[in-house]
Amino acid sequence: MSGYEVEYVTLNDPVTRHGFWIRRTRQGSESYLWFFLFGNERLALREPCKQGGSPLRGSLGKAEWNLALNSSVPHRPIPAMLRPFIGARVESVSLDGRFYGVIRAAGRHYDLKGAPGCMTRVLGKGYHRPWAWVHCNFFEEEGIVFEALASGRLASIWARHGQITWPFHSIVSVWRSAMSWGPGPRGWTLSRTGWTRRLVAEVTCRPEDLVGVEYVGPRGERAYCYNTEVASMRLVLRRRAVPGSPWQTEVAESRGTTHYEFSSLRKREDLPLSLSF
Repeated sequence: MSGYEVEYVTLNDPVTRHGFWIRRTRQGSESYLWFFLFGNERLALREPCKQGGSPLRGSLGKAEWNLALNSSVPHRPIPAMLRPFIGARVESVSLDGRFYGVIRAAGRHYDLKGAPGCMTRVLGKGYHRPWAWVHCNFFEEEGIVFEALASGRLASIWARHGQITWPFHSIVSVWRSAMSWGPGPRGWTLSRTGWTRRLVAEVTCRPEDLVGVEYVGPRGERAYCYNTEVASMRLVLRRRAVPGSPWQTEVAESRGTTHYEFSSLRKREDLPLSLSF
């Protein structure tokens, strides 16, 4: 295997709103399990594992989990023709997942019954371009899902409210997506306008809620990832039946239940690393 493989789940406990990021990585003959807890208690754990390790079941230090995923909204944010520009193939098993089971971490027991989250698989060749990612399916308003993935000037954006979608992830849309300002430790603002759809997503987070980790690629290249599962978002969705007709506007709020990540090819001096090689 000349690249790397990542499989991860991110979710929030509906009761406490604490966030979890659990991932399995494989590169060559090495596999690792990673476990992160975001909330009043913080955990950042990583250990080697067997090739068959899973983000749905496992144990690691002060954490153990046994999860089942119910419901599926498959999603491929990057069109096949644009994958060479991203350097990875991203396949979401479920954007609007519900997790059931148990997580024990930092002396606390989480009994999950329909915890919202997602599960995604990434196949990449290396860490040569910075990226940013946002996911949320836990808004104060029901039935809304949002996903965005960007690398360089390319950005794939997708949203759904009920049966209505804002699908800005075609080849043309990915090229033309606009970012009002770049992702950073306090959030990210991005927008997109089409003939009958518009959206603006304003992601905010506290720098102290970010966990920093170091990745090492197949050729020894390094990337620095900063992630939180307890960011917030204000999402404005606009739609109309045909061009020229009046816009209908909906506003959704996520309060501490947005999953947000950005990376840098250089270690940031203003953000500490929790895990490094």
